[in-house]
Amino acid sequence: MLGQSFMGTAPSAPIFVDLSWRPGVDRGSRPLWLWQKLSGEPPNRAPATRVCGLPIAVASLFLEGLQRTRCCKCARKGKAFEIVEVEGSGLGAVACKDFHPGELVLTEEPLCKFESSDASLRMVERKCANLPDDLRKKVLSLEDSFSFDTKTFRGILETNGMVCESGSDSDPKALFLEVSRFNHSCNANCDYSWRDRQNCMDIYAQTIIRAGEELCIPYIDLREPRQVRQQLLKENWRFRCRCEVCCLKDFSESDRRRLRLGELSALLYSSRTSGRTLRIAKKLLKLYNDEHISAQSYKLEACKFGYRASLDLNDNEIAPRFAQLGLKSAMICHGPEHEETQEWVDIMSMWD
Repeated sequence: MLGQSFMGTAPSAPIFVDLSWRPGVDRGSRPLWLWQKLSGEPPNRAPATRVCGLPIAVASLFLEGLQRTRCCKCARKGKAFEIVEVEGSGLGAVACKDFHPGELVLTEEPLCKFESSDASLRMVERKCANLPDDLRKKVLSLEDSFSFDTKTFRGILETNGMVCESGSDSDPKALFLEVSRFNHSCNANCDYSWRDRQNCMDIYAQTIIRAGEELCIPYIDLREPRQVRQQLLKENWRFRCRCEVCCLKDFSESDRRRLRLGELSALLYSSRTSGRTLRIAKKLLKLYNDEHISAQSYKLEACKFGYRASLDLNDNEIAPRFAQLGLKSAMICHGPEHEETQEWVDIMSMWD
């Protein structure tokens, strides 16, 4: 495991994508069928070193993640969360069960997609107006931060539209009935991930969440100081964040760390030497841990740059550690079926 390293202290809480486990070692929560599925052999035999071309550690991690995700989808027939009134925040999503990092909370296909152009918004407005009554009422029940008296479909679209298909030049947005109920927090315990091929948005737990806790996602880049975050939220969603980070009596240290995170992240893209890029990536990973930012997408960015830089430097000790953390972060952030996770699986398959 990474443990006490430049990547920070290994979390003491159980992480769903625990890379320290190896098949043949009974950890209680790992059933024996996992080993049998991986190798086709009973668990008392000596373990193979690779399965389907992948190192055992990677294969077991991926298979368990896939199984857990499918189990979560089946569990959605029950209640994973409920939409209730949250004090000071209006309606919000509250967990009905405990979640572990990397556990799927919700998968939802968009009700509609649109672009920010006036023509696109007008077209979607007309479609919303012609929806069946029950569906139209659900759309109209969503928040509208831009209309003062009567809600409008345009105001609802502008308030709740989420960017999808990030590789597209036009950055289209999508409207979701359930995802739109998740409130913002600057210390978000969940994050969202778009899957283009499946045309759906996933929400994954980023840290341990207990039943009864509100499930929150980040609306903005969290690597901004408190004043900037509050201004962005006020301009775009017309509310003031009252999360635990924004309500700190002394937020100067938090602001200092988050400002530094933003600066270092920008430097990753402008760095011209692999050595400097590697140093920046290490600093970022440590700062994310120090600031207790749960969203793994930020660590994933640092891992990408750190891994490439370590390869350029022929550092065969650091490169697999970045690959390991990159895969773990991708599993927590995107789940096992996402294209980016598959890329990290391919990377890890090169390291025994």
